Amino acid sequence: MSTPLSDFDRHPAPDPFSSNLPCIQQAIRMVVRRRRLSADEGEDFSGHAMLRLLENDRAVLRRFEGRSSLRTFLIVTIDRMLLDYRVSRWGKWRASAEAHRLGAIALLLERLVYRDGLSLSEAGEMLRLHHGVTPGAAELDALFARLPVRRSRQFVSERALDGIAGQGESPDVCLSRPYVARTVKALGRAVERLGAEERSLVSMHFSEGRSIADIARVQRVDQRALYRRLQAVLARLRSDLEQQGIVAEDVCGWLGQADLPASAGLRLKARTDRRPQAPGSSMVPSGAAPAVGEAAASVA
Repeated sequence: MSTPLSDFDRHPAPDPFSSNLPCIQQAIRMVVRRRRLSADEGEDFSGHAMLRLLENDRAVLRRFEGRSSLRTFLIVTIDRMLLDYRVSRWGKWRASAEAHRLGAIALLLERLVYRDGLSLSEAGEMLRLHHGVTPGAAELDALFARLPVRRSRQFVSERALDGIAGQGESPDVCLSRPYVARTVKALGRAVERLGAEERSLVSMHFSEGRSIADIARVQRVDQRALYRRLQAVLARLRSDLEQQGIVAEDVCGWLGQADLPASAGLRLKARTDRRPQAPGSSMVPSGAAPAVGEAAASVA
């Protein structure tokens, strides 16, 4: 024998959210408009408020006891949600010591302008409408001029940030840092093993930018013989680096220097007067640039 349905089962209580959705949406729009939220921030807060009203089986809506109209209850409740929402995103607002010293109107004015992002004229209108304060324009300007300047927070959409370059080093630079340090150390060790005349030849050609013909003329040696000597030095450096686990392609990649012909063994060219590039524009971290330039100039 089936159990008869109770009155509650026959007529379940309506969902307080769905049945009052138009009123809820209207209250959210009113709070967003009154608090002067931007389009993006208003959209974000609207979703946040909807979720808050749905939490815990519509607990916020079920607290409505009919002591006021539902519209008034929703506006007050959603306005408090907005205050909590801003605190969670911006941190708790703290008035300046000067505003405290100047009194209640200065505290309200500072909050409306610097926290809520209103213009001075809009703040004056808010003071008149919601706080019963009617200062003149000159009086309001004078009071505002005595407040310390504070930076207003601004939130923009992700699309507005697409064309703005990031600050600091790029991910590639961060990842390459240990490899750059290893390559520089290996390069320095290889250079130290060269003789004094070989280091001088490498430095004159690459650091000072002199041509083989110019060096041969200064040293009064045969140009072809000097070129073969340079090739032999570079071949020794290449062999030394490979014994340390560094290949020529690694040196070129991590140090980001200009190329020489592949037959040179190490495709590297550097000048001591080269300035470090802007952060993020090279594979070489800015902090390693001097060491890289010095080592590369001595080798290439």
